[in-house]
Amino acid sequence: MEGVNMTVMCIGVGVPTPTVSVYVNGILQIQLPQHHVAITVPRVSRNVTKVSCFATNGYGHGAHSSVDIHVISSPLVTVPLKKAYSEMGANARLLCEVSGHPEPRFLWYRDSQLRNPLGRSDHIDLQSSPDPLKPHNYQSYLIIKGVTADDGGAYFCSAENQHGSMAGTVTLSVMPRSARNTTNCCASLGVSAQCLSACAFDIDINFAVNRPQCIKDLDKLMHCAADGSDHRQCCRTKGVPSSCLRWCVGRPVFQTTQCALAAAKEIVSCFEEGKAMLPGPPQNVRATQVAPGSVDIYWDPPLKNPDVVQWYRVLWRSVGSQSINRNETLKPPFRFRDMDQGLIYEFLVKAGNHYGMSASTLPVVIHPPGSAALAGHGLSLGGKIAIVLVMTALVLVIAAVLGIFYWKRWKAKARPPGVSFENPTYLKDGVVLQNTSGEGTAKTGETTVENGGHRNGRPRAVENCYEDIRAVRLSS
Repeated sequence: MEGVNMTVMCIGVGVPTPTVSVYVNGILQIQLPQHHVAITVPRVSRNVTKVSCFATNGYGHGAHSSVDIHVISSPLVTVPLKKAYSEMGANARLLCEVSGHPEPRFLWYRDSQLRNPLGRSDHIDLQSSPDPLKPHNYQSYLIIKGVTADDGGAYFCSAENQHGSMAGTVTLSVMPRSARNTTNCCASLGVSAQCLSACAFDIDINFAVNRPQCIKDLDKLMHCAADGSDHRQCCRTKGVPSSCLRWCVGRPVFQTTQCALAAAKEIVSCFEEGKAMLPGPPQNVRATQVAPGSVDIYWDPPLKNPDVVQWYRVLWRSVGSQSINRNETLKPPFRFRDMDQGLIYEFLVKAGNHYGMSASTLPVVIHPPGSAALAGHGLSLGGKIAIVLVMTALVLVIAAVLGIFYWKRWKAKARPPGVSFENPTYLKDGVVLQNTSGEGTAKTGETTVENGGHRNGRPRAVENCYEDIRAVRLSS
């Protein structure tokens, strides 16, 4: 039970006496060189989930044992975003987070007396799911379909189990439907003329899905429909396949037709819910050097939904590195210290809240030795370096191919002239073939005499392969 003391005892057996260690949630609490070790955890809290014991005496690998802890507790309701926004006609998703054990029952109300719970209907949907990373933590959603002006106001999220109950409040603000200029977005990406009707007012994905000639433009339409926001958190809760999640952030997918059939409806639903709930990317990212090896990263609030931003996420790495580091801050600037003078750094910034993130900004490249240099447009320095390396590799390959070609050609020209006979008739009896080039070539009308000038010496190879064999004199 939450709030009471919990005693943990670990017993280690072995000769010599082992050293026994006790861990609570992976944190070492006590370590003693004795067989029995006990510890009391005062006023245990609901976040205690595991107790472990480890014993070793230097012989073997030691022994280990652990047990999962389920602390009985009343519900604790947390509302991550107390003010939610939605456009007229869109879908609104209200969220509250709950912890407690046993699992609480989740209810949503519109009246502050909590007398008339909302139920599922064509206009209302209720969802709840456990947190995959935190035991006994849950998320409860109220989804309002086709929001109208009457849906604005306060909503109350309640959770209860046999040990207590608690409620939280979320206020929904309904805004007029914004007139987005989606036609310009589609035209700038090169959407074909027969599919531009899908961009008339808002992005109509269903229009494109039902026309085979528009399948090739779905990546572009999804980019415009995402509107600079990252909807992947919503897509995951709706069961969108991982191979199609790139559409949720406006990026192309590898299997367009399969994703259109399997996940287009869910992805479009997340786009509708996120219109007024997710921020756009921060603006005007810049860097200022404040000291050798230290810079401040500044940015302006997003143009889209700046009021819903709860934090900013700064992603950075050294150019050429595969590992990406993440830091979160509530507002600019973000100070980066201890920069290696021999490295070049890349920075990206995202805006986010509990419903999701924005798309990332263009990269900012920083050169530590001098003043901070910005590369907010075009390719990043890492991309330029990659292009240079690829071009260098191509030049080397072409040079190698040409070198091999000319070497073989030179080798063929340098081969000494002559006639090679493979007929064993001319090679028997140890006869050596005559070289027909240079000084050893017989003049026209003369006869070459072998074996010390004796005409009747050993048989020789005939210089003319068409010579009548009967004309060759052999020694008796």
